[in-house]
Amino acid sequence: MKKKDWMKTGCGFFVYMAVGMAIIAAYPHTLSPLNVWNYAALTVAYFIVAGLLLLKHIFRGLDLFEPLVFITVLYLMIFCITPIMDLIGNTHTVLGVDTFSGCLKGTFIFAVSYIAFYLGYLAQHPKELAPGTPMVAPPNDSQRQTACFAAVCIWLISYVVSSVPLLLSGRSALYIATSGIMGENLLAIVDPPLGFMGFLSTCLIPAFMYVLVYGKSTSLKAILFVLTFTAFLVRGFRYILIVTLFAPAIYYYLQQNKRPGALALGAAGSVAAFMIGIVGFARRGIRYGTTLDWAAFDFMDIVEAIKGNFEIYKPFYGLVTVVPDLHDYTWGEQLLFTFVMLVPRAIWPDKPDSVIFELTGLSVNNYAIAAGAAWPNIGEFYSEFGVAGSVVCMLLFGMLCGWCRKLYQSPARDDHSLIAYSILLPAALQVVIRGYTPANFYLVVFLLLPILLIKWLMAETERRARTK
Repeated sequence: MKKKDWMKTGCGFFVYMAVGMAIIAAYPHTLSPLNVWNYAALTVAYFIVAGLLLLKHIFRGLDLFEPLVFITVLYLMIFCITPIMDLIGNTHTVLGVDTFSGCLKGTFIFAVSYIAFYLGYLAQHPKELAPGTPMVAPPNDSQRQTACFAAVCIWLISYVVSSVPLLLSGRSALYIATSGIMGENLLAIVDPPLGFMGFLSTCLIPAFMYVLVYGKSTSLKAILFVLTFTAFLVRGFRYILIVTLFAPAIYYYLQQNKRPGALALGAAGSVAAFMIGIVGFARRGIRYGTTLDWAAFDFMDIVEAIKGNFEIYKPFYGLVTVVPDLHDYTWGEQLLFTFVMLVPRAIWPDKPDSVIFELTGLSVNNYAIAAGAAWPNIGEFYSEFGVAGSVVCMLLFGMLCGWCRKLYQSPARDDHSLIAYSILLPAALQVVIRGYTPANFYLVVFLLLPILLIKWLMAETERRARTK
């Protein structure tokens, strides 16, 4: 092993042990007997999961941008670090309900499911590319022009169509474009019948990425970025802002075959925290139909929004205590709702609600349904098929993530695959922390559709040029 590799391994082991020792040292001696066992289980789960990541680092190496790193950190924050912090701070409840009676069972399900995910990921692990391995031949000017024109058209159509539900709900065009700084938010229709059109907003990101990569006008790039950002900000979804902000940076590093340093990572973390905070703040004004007073935004809004994202383990703990005792496994009903979800109620007025609402009410309380309480993807897998099903589904999820790494590790990688991966990696945040396949399926579909369309158009442009 090279000296540089030894140093990386040593740093990894130091961080692993430092966090573990900090968890042990922070053990509060005032815990109830049940929470003593909970704290112990969470500590063991940390050492197992973080230890597996360390082993991957030692024996196969780790790339900062590979899915295993990002997703494992998310799981550790959700299922280990945040529950431990809540036990230390004695903040056990979610919407007034203490769900920590499900901690032992929930932590066990997480640990065995993560091991399956890890093994599935390794099974699809591609070989490391040699440094300096070139990408496939870049597109010619004609193909670039085709891609840029198509991307602008897709962006315009997506922006206009996806704004219809917002306009019908009482928000003015000026309110949408300025993120609530100006304009009206009358909330005329809380649940517009054309809400399915909002799915098209996801296409804004890949369309913008092609303009960014192939476009020549800096002004056009800036305008599309600002309008894309404000369109998502007014919708109140944190994850999509993270994708919008970080996809261009990820693409740059992958395309240049570089990796960010500690300073860049720290800056990225600060930006992500700030974005999560402002979306959490903006939701209140949007919900109550008021013009947003950004002067009232402060640091605690950031802290509360970030912590709220990782506290989704609490509804999961409640879920494992009621399924299957009070509610049977749903046996694929949630997955099948994927085919029902896209049908607008204007066409199907009696469209049934997803069973997830019933599960949420039982797991926490009825207020949790209105509050949008959710659990990680492991929760969906467990509620569908039990522990064994969660293990199998996480194995498949790991294999899928391992395959996705080939988008930027394959010698056949090109701008299309790099754009796709740059979008999918930060989008994994939503897939992991909001375990609801019907919504996540269409998220991925609408993120990839413009890429597939533009790739086909570019290929057609080249084919026609050769036949002339």
